[in-house]
This record gives sequence, C-alpha cells and structure tokens, in this order.
Amino acid sequence: MIIEKVILQNFGIYGGRHVFDLAPESPLKPIVLFGGLNGAGKTTFLDAIQLALYGKQAHCSNRGSLAYDTFLRDAINRMADPAEGSSIEIHFRRTSEGKESHFAVIRSWRETGKGIRERVEAFQNGEPSTVLSEGWSEYIEAYLPNRISDLFFFDGEQIKELAESTNAAAMLKSAIHSLLGLDIVDRLTADLVVIERRKRLAAKNDKARKNLHALHDECVQLEKLHESAIYECAEAQNAVDRLNKRLGEIECRFRHEGGELYDRRDKLDQERITLQAEIREIEERLIELASGSLPLCLVENQLHLIEQQISKEVSVAENQLLQTLLIQRDRQTLALLTRKGCNKAISSALAEFLASDRNNRKSVPTEAPFLHADEHILESLRSLHRTSLPSLIKEARSKAARLTDLHHKFDTVDRQLAQVPQTEAIARVTKELHDTRETLREAIARKEMHESKKAQVERDLTTARNAYSRDLESNAHLQIQQDENARILHYSARVRETLTRFRCAAVARRIQQLERLILESYEQLIRKSNFLSSIRIDPEDFSVTLFTTDGAPIQIARLSAGERQLLATSMLWGLARASGRTVPTIIDTPLGRLDSTHRGHLVERYFPVASHQVILLSTDEEIDECHLEQLKPFITRSYRLEYDSMKRTTTPQEGYFWK
Repeated sequence: MIIEKVILQNFGIYGGRHVFDLAPESPLKPIVLFGGLNGAGKTTFLDAIQLALYGKQAHCSNRGSLAYDTFLRDAINRMADPAEGSSIEIHFRRTSEGKESHFAVIRSWRETGKGIRERVEAFQNGEPSTVLSEGWSEYIEAYLPNRISDLFFFDGEQIKELAESTNAAAMLKSAIHSLLGLDIVDRLTADLVVIERRKRLAAKNDKARKNLHALHDECVQLEKLHESAIYECAEAQNAVDRLNKRLGEIECRFRHEGGELYDRRDKLDQERITLQAEIREIEERLIELASGSLPLCLVENQLHLIEQQISKEVSVAENQLLQTLLIQRDRQTLALLTRKGCNKAISSALAEFLASDRNNRKSVPTEAPFLHADEHILESLRSLHRTSLPSLIKEARSKAARLTDLHHKFDTVDRQLAQVPQTEAIARVTKELHDTRETLREAIARKEMHESKKAQVERDLTTARNAYSRDLESNAHLQIQQDENARILHYSARVRETLTRFRCAAVARRIQQLERLILESYEQLIRKSNFLSSIRIDPEDFSVTLFTTDGAPIQIARLSAGERQLLATSMLWGLARASGRTVPTIIDTPLGRLDSTHRGHLVERYFPVASHQVILLSTDEEIDECHLEQLKPFITRSYRLEYDSMKRTTTPQEGYFWK
C-alpha cells in the first residue's frame, strides 16, 4: 500500500483546502517529512488518516470519551461554516494478486438541523464504486484491521510506554492477539460457555432450578431497574441541556435589554464623577494659564517686532553714551598734551584722528526712539518669547487634548447611563434569570442523584449476575438429564479445550517468529551483534527477557533509558514485519523521548528502512538540522506546518525548517 495523496478540507486546525503529495519518488527515498511546532497540526494530520480509513473505530488522539457525532462536530474548523462541514480524502494504491489498483476514499460530514450527517465515497481506478462505498469498513478491516493499525500509525508516546517493562508485556499480549485474531477465539469460547450454562440449567433439579429462577428473576428485575435508571439519567441530562439553552437565551435577552449596563450602573456613576472632577481640574488650570502670560501667544509676531525695536533703541542709546564718553576722553587727552608742552602739529594730528574715530563710531538712528525701553525690559521680553511662552503653549495644548478626550469619555458614560434601564423595566428578566439559574442548579442536583442511583443499581446487578453464574457452576456435577444436552456439553468442553490448545500453539509459534524479528531489528538499531544472543517472550504472561551471548538473562529494567526505547521501537518494528502487511509507517513525535545518541540510531538505521513509505511528523527539536542532513538522501519531499495565531489555522508550506 502506498498513500499517494491526502486532501484535508476544513479539518481541525487546517482551515480551507490543503493537498499533501505523499508518494515516494523511488524505493530508495521512502520518507516524507513533516515539520511543525507543538500545536501546529502534526497529530491532527495522523488523526485525519485514521479517521478517513476507520471512521467511528479510528484511534484518534483527542477523541477520548466523546461521542462520535460530537467528535466530528468538534473536528470542523472553527472558521468554517458547520453547514459546509469538513472532509478528508485519501488516495492510495495497492497490489493484489499481482495487479495494482488505485483507490480513493472521501469521508465528509456536515452539520444539519438534525445533527451530524456523515458520508463515505470510495473510488477504484478513478471510477466510483457503490460496493466499496457501502462496505468500506469491511474492506479496510479485511486489508488492515483496526486492531493492528497502531503497529503502523503510532507516536513517540507509545514507544515511551512500551519501553517501561511493566507495559511491554501487556502491549505484546494485545498485539499478538490482534495479529492472530484471537479475539474471535475468545468470542467463540464465551459463546460456548453461554450454551453450556443454558444446558446445565435445563438439567438442574427442581430446587436448584427454582433457586436459579429466583436469581434469574432478580437479575431481570435489576436489569429493568438499570434500564429505568439509564432513562432517568438521560431525562435529567436532557432537562439540564434544555435549561442551559434557556439560560443562554435569557442571558442574551438580558444583555439586549441593557442588563449588563444595569449591573454596571454604580460603576458608571462613579466613573462619571471621576471624569467630572478631572474635567473641572483641567478647566481651572486652563483658566489659570489664560489669566497669565498665555494670551500673549496670540501676538507672538508683534512681540518679536517689539523685541527688535527695543534692541535697536538700546543699541542707539549705547552708541550715544559712547560718543559722549569719547568726547570727554578726547578733550582731557588734548588738554593734557597742551599742559605738557607737546608739539602743536602732533596735537593737531591727534585731535584730527580722534575726531575721525568718533565720526566712524557714530551711528545715526533711522528713526526716533519711541519705546524708550532699557536692557532689563529687553531681557524679560526675550525670556518670555523663548522660554515661558513655548512652555505655556505646550502645557495648554496637552491640557486641551486631555480635556477633549475626557469630554468624549464623559459623553460615552452619559450615553451608557441614559441607556441603563429602570429597575421596573429590567426586574422581570432579572427575576427570570435568577429563577432559571436556581432551576438549573436543582436539575443538576437531580441528575447527580439519578447517576448515583444508576451506579448503585449497576453494582447490585453485577453482584446478582455473579451469584447467578456461581450457582450455575456449583451444580455442574449433576447428572445431565437429557442426552442431547449431555452431548452438547461434552463436545462444547472438547471444543473449548481444542481452542485452548490452538490458542497456545498459535501464540507459541508466532512468539518464536516475533522473538527472531525483534532481535534482528534491535541488533540493526543498536549495532551490537555480540550484545544479545536471543530474546525470549513468555507465552503465559508475555514478559520479555534478554539473554547475552554467554547465556546470562538481562531484565529490560537493567537497560539504559535509551536502550529500552530502542528495544520498544524494535518491538513495534518486529510486530509490523510479523503482520506480513506492506503498509506505510507513520510516526508522530518520532524522537521526542530519546537522547541525542539514540536519536542518531533511529535516524540512520530505522527511518530509512522502517517501511516502503515512511511519514515522519516531527518538531525542529527532534529532527534538527544535523539529523535532516542524515535523512536528506532518503527524503522524497517535506512540508512545514505554519500555524497562524491570528487566523487560528495551519497552512502547509513546502520544505522543512532548514530549507
């Protein structure tokens, strides 16, 4: 069997339509690698394959105890229309009697007014097949029974559980029974026991028969009580469901009529008071700013002109003062030279130079001063223009913006308060909401009481049935009154004995084959050919014992954690080989429980040869960049599952984490 293609439509975390090409390019490249972080949809992909093949009987990871319809409803992508539903489509090919055929199965379901409607369509060689569609479950069960599907479709958690020695025996027992179909033998044995009980009952004496009839009647009565208890539990659950639905409708009406605003009215009142206080505080601050220097920002250009004019007038005044001082200094200088008897030519030259210097320093005002301001006023004006006014303007703008925001909030609160219904208007729906909640609590209590009653009846019924069975067995030595009953009992016992011998022989034969296959697989994985000489599986309790080359037994618990997990992988590998079925191997979380050394063993020695088609669903921490290089020669293609947290959906991309 080769899975060629899987198509998911609005399934689980996969929104929309996604096509996965899984066909290997050649026998030498059997691996298709999926990469995704936790929660990206790897396990969902494995669930999709099992669900498409087995439907209600599929071993899906997140189903738990959910009813099948509920599980299908939950499997529809949240962003999709439930009326359109979801679908899973699998295309595969298989060879039967030397002839290869192509198959496709489409399992789809959608929400209708009456619940979930599921449909299965099957195709063979491109043509629709009514026979396959109607009998798909029988067809797939005949080819790959659901009871052994876990040998081919599994996750790392199974390896971890199987690695525990206490779990290995139970798992081997279950797997061997499934491979041999011993459940049919068990069912046949149980049917023979029922026939023997009936025949023994017919041969009882009157007293024993009356006693048996009394026990039988008690069982019948308890069965009726049990049925009644089941019905009462169902009725109580229905009542709870109806009340939950009604409560949801009332809560919706309560919100529609303003109930939430009514519940928040005190908080809204307090918020309104707080907003009013903050608005008043900001308005007072703005008034304070407006009463100071802030209005001067309206004549900012004029202030600049005044500053320039004052600067000019101060400059002219300073120049005039300088001229006066220079005249006085020059007179004193010339007088001093005259007193000292200085040459007149020199005095005249100096006087001429000083006069010229004064003329050069003299500035003639273009206009007469009219402000008559001094330097102190000029500095005050500059400080106001460059420092005070920008600070005041910034604060005023911030306060004004905050005031606008507060007014918007205040208006919103006012509108909400205006929408708060009056107590009289909301009283009826409030009372209805309270009464419904009380009724729901009472209904839940009744449901729990009925469930407790049902549990007690179940215990009583189990006790009565056990007493009935013991009484039947205790009188088995009585003489069989009818020859026909005696013959049936005789041959029934012989058949059961034969079935027991057959069971033991079949188990022993298959165990020998399985021991050899597990040992071969383990030696191939660990590559220690001289480490073990044999593996023994006890046919009674299915416990596993390892033997070294010198014949010494080794319990599984003595192996390291990594060696135990490699042994667990060998068991699954050996069981899959023992099944004789050429089925793809799909492994979810393949390396999550192993250390780096033993991961390398699986990457190099198991994954490339685990099957003719291997699908690995891994995180970036399991198959990392190094392991990817090791696997690359065996990989046909790879996908990376990208989860979009905003759209809450996963989209597959070509390539692994490290392209």
